[in-house]
Amino acid sequence: MEIIPKGDREKKSPIQDMFFYIGLGLLLLSIMVSAGFLAMNWLLSGDLLGIRDEINRKKQNPEIIELKNNINTHHKVTSDFSYILQKRTSVLPFFSALESVLHPEVYLSDIKISVADKRISASGIAENIIAYDQQVRIFNNSPIITSAEVANFTIGGDGSVSFPISIVLSSKLFN
Repeated sequence: MEIIPKGDREKKSPIQDMFFYIGLGLLLLSIMVSAGFLAMNWLLSGDLLGIRDEINRKKQNPEIIELKNNINTHHKVTSDFSYILQKRTSVLPFFSALESVLHPEVYLSDIKISVADKRISASGIAENIIAYDQQVRIFNNSPIITSAEVANFTIGGDGSVSFPISIVLSSKLFN
C-alpha cells in the first residue's frame, strides 16, 4: 500500500512541449545575443580608449608643442601690432596739407613729422627767389597752417634758394 497516492498524470500535448522548447530556445538565443553585444561593446570601448590614448600621445609631440608656442607668439605679436595700429594717428593729413600749400617750384627734403606737435620740419629748395617769396606768403596766409618758420635762406649759383622750414598745422585737419 502506498502512503501517497499517485494520481493519474495529465498528459501534455506535443504542441505544449514544442512551445516550451521553442520558448526555452528563444530565451537561450536572446541571452547569447546579449552576451555577444556586451562582448562587442567591451572590445570596441577598449579600441576607443586605445585610439584616445594614441591621440593624446600625438598631442604631446615636441614638434606640435613647439608649433603651438610659435602660433601663440605670432598671435601675441599680431595682437600688439593691431593695438598699435588702432591707437596711432595717421600722417595722411600732413601730406595732404603739404600738397595743398606747396608751390609747384618748391621741393622739400629731409621731412620730419611730429604727430603729437602737429609739426613738419624740412629742408626746402625753391627754383628761384620769386618762388621762395611766394611760398613764404602761401605759408603765412594759409588757414591750415598755425605757424610757419622760414629763415636763413641761401641762394645757390644756379639761382635756387635753399631754406629750412618748420610748419605747425591747425588742429582742424585732425578732427
